[in-house]
Amino acid sequence: MASSHSSHRLVAIGVSAVPQIKFPEKNARDFFHVFTGALGPPNIKASCLIGSQATQAAVGAIFDAAVLAPSKYFVAYFSGAAGTQGLKLADGFLAPQLLASYLEGIQSTAVLLVLDVIVDTPFPKVGTPQFPAWIDALPAALPRVRVAVARATAVGDGHIGYGNSRFTSAYLQSLQESPGDLKRRGVAYVSDRRAFDAATDIVRRRWDERDLPAESGLFGGVPLVRSEAERAVGAGQIQRFSEGRGLSLRVEHAINRRRHVPTVLHYLLVDASDEPLAEGIAMIVPDADEHVGSTTIRVKPRVLYDHTIWGPMLDIGETLALRWRVTLRDVYGHVLDRQVVSFEYTRDT
Repeated sequence: MASSHSSHRLVAIGVSAVPQIKFPEKNARDFFHVFTGALGPPNIKASCLIGSQATQAAVGAIFDAAVLAPSKYFVAYFSGAAGTQGLKLADGFLAPQLLASYLEGIQSTAVLLVLDVIVDTPFPKVGTPQFPAWIDALPAALPRVRVAVARATAVGDGHIGYGNSRFTSAYLQSLQESPGDLKRRGVAYVSDRRAFDAATDIVRRRWDERDLPAESGLFGGVPLVRSEAERAVGAGQIQRFSEGRGLSLRVEHAINRRRHVPTVLHYLLVDASDEPLAEGIAMIVPDADEHVGSTTIRVKPRVLYDHTIWGPMLDIGETLALRWRVTLRDVYGHVLDRQVVSFEYTRDT
């Protein structure tokens, strides 16, 4: 019988197979943060094991606990090396037979495995298996199990998701930005079905991958994280401004109950006639339930000096009246706070 105290249990594991490959640990940590942040299911029981923490004994203890006190939904994430011997841990392997035994013993309504794995075989030819056969065998033998799996490829420096692998980056984005497709007690959740489909679409569009994520088992019906499509979670406040040199502005802000949820600071620089001169965003990801911080906005003065009207006026020593329009919002555009600050700009500013 599922515990009345927690509907979800999560374990996130990341083990770097070789020293130069670091993304498995960041993958697992970020996955854990999304589920334990403000969008995660209430009262989730979650564990994160990375690097040397991810021993056979530690992993076994978590699965044993899930067997003894099952929740309605069990989610396991793994990033690292996988082969015929199983999933590579810090001190050995989680063998396929042992993993199957654990999953069979977990009496949850549904079990979701998300695997972002480094496979030591060449990229497959059409019609040949992409992953070790035991991965497909799990849901075939255990109807409650569904598996989302991809071959890990690092995101390049300077690109969205840098530090993660491609599939995990896309999966995290799908969890944080997808519209909800399941309602639980009046709250919209992103399901396992939608998360996988949206992540696959992101991978296809962003990287034109020929080796797309794969699924096995019957997907659908598992609420993963809350969606902000209908309304934002938590609250945010722009507390004060400080002008800096040139076209720069320091924005102090307080963000509450949005832990590990991307929050957008949008700015628009306008002139006296409300003509936009510069626009941009800064992403803030609070690491606490009560987050207080600051963000500095910088715009190149060239936007004024190259302007057909304001450039010549600055050249003759005139003062320009400008305004910053600053908005704190979620990724859907729901406004948490909005402020306007006026200032004067001269050639000597």
